[in-house]
Amino acid sequence: MSAVDTTIKNSAITTSSRPLSAVLIWLAVLGLANASLLWSGVPSTALMFDAAAVASGQWWRLLTWPWVHVSGYHLLIDGLTFLFLYQGLQAKRLTYLLWTAVGSLVVPLLVSQEIYTYGLCGLSGVAHGLMAVSCLELMQSRDSRHVGGVFFAVLVAKTIWEVASGSVVFHGLHLGDIGHPVVMTHLGGVIGGAAAFLVLGAGRTVPDRIPSLS
Repeated sequence: MSAVDTTIKNSAITTSSRPLSAVLIWLAVLGLANASLLWSGVPSTALMFDAAAVASGQWWRLLTWPWVHVSGYHLLIDGLTFLFLYQGLQAKRLTYLLWTAVGSLVVPLLVSQEIYTYGLCGLSGVAHGLMAVSCLELMQSRDSRHVGGVFFAVLVAKTIWEVASGSVVFHGLHLGDIGHPVVMTHLGGVIGGAAAFLVLGAGRTVPDRIPSLS
């Protein structure tokens, strides 16, 4: 095996280990943010977004709200979806996470009264944004362009339906408590993810095939 082949293989191993490390970090963050929920069944309300509390000086809620959940079921479905989408992104994961989180918060603050009434927590808005980014990344490859386009169209249609109806899709089919969904956070996530991709990812070519390292 040549020195070049060895370098390429080592680089591939290092790159492939990064998503796993990130998953472990975010699992730790989720565990810490929901320690009260996991230990006693009581959600960490002091970390949820509350507009009045933030205005009174509790600024940390601006950073902690996505990681807090109202039930074990809520944590499970949001956490698994987030981790799956996050580790599947091809690049700029932290940047996309930041954009989608900001969009998930800012849009409902601008256009929805519900966030002022019920507050906000959970990763569903962020997950919608990361899903948008994942679809747009797929659309950059010739082999997956149509698949990415279909999934992106479904995501946009779902989000528009939720905004128009004021209810999340399949709300009645959930097997546990998900709190009071603020549907505008889903729209904010999609807008944040799409905007971030247009600024950071558009035009970046994605190889249709991964070269063999054997």
